[in-house]
Formats: sequence, C-alpha cells, structure tokens
Amino acid sequence: MKVVLDSNVLFAYFSSLGLCHDLGRFVYERHEVCLRRSILNEVRDALRRKTKSSNREQQEFMTALIVGAFVLEPAVVSPDVCRYPKDIHVLGLALAAQADMIVTGDQDLQFLKKFKGIPILSPREAWIRLRNGV
Repeated sequence: MKVVLDSNVLFAYFSSLGLCHDLGRFVYERHEVCLRRSILNEVRDALRRKTKSSNREQQEFMTALIVGAFVLEPAVVSPDVCRYPKDIHVLGLALAAQADMIVTGDQDLQFLKKFKGIPILSPREAWIRLRNGV
C-alpha cells in the first residue's frame, strides 16, 4: 500500500512516543511511504524549532525517512481544491504517487475526506485501517 504521511505526522513520529510513533514505524516497515522534498523540509524545520534533540539525532531521523521512502515530485493540482492552498503539495504528491491514503493531522485536509478517490485520514483512522488490513 502506498501511503503519504504529512509533515505533522512525521514530526510526531520523531518527537513523542504514542500513536504517530507507532503508526510511522508500522507504515515504514510494511508499506510504501511517499514523500516530497517540501514535506521533508517542513519536518526538518519543525525538529530544529520545536525539539531539544541534537543535530545528529535529527539528521539520523531525516536520513531514515528518506532511505525508507520514495521521494517524488507532486502532480499539478488546482489551488482551489482545498481551503488552505499551502496543503496543495500534499494532494499533488498523493496523486503523483497513486497513493492509497493520505495520513494527516491537518484539519483543512481532513475536511476533504477524499481527493480523487484517495482517502484522507487522521492518524487514528489510518492506524485502525492499516492494523485491520483495510
């Protein structure tokens, strides 16, 4: 299954033990993770600003994200498909990757529920579906 993990999910995967950490490990171990450079940049910036982790820890995490994923360029998506145009790149990535789901904590993206047939799920919804093999 091809999964797009948004930057907020990836940040939570690194920064705290809990649902997003478990989900991130599960997805990276059993599925195909699809990323793009802008998502990686958002994660890197958040790690620098919001955590007290060392540069080495941050770099190791970023390397693990890249090594375990497919890094793609997004498809072009009209900016009027969602409420917050800054989220367009996530939708474009999912389209380019032919993803099976987008996992995000972003309310503006979750509001859409689907994009071009691709479900947009909260981390909890994704965890339930993936654990149950749906």
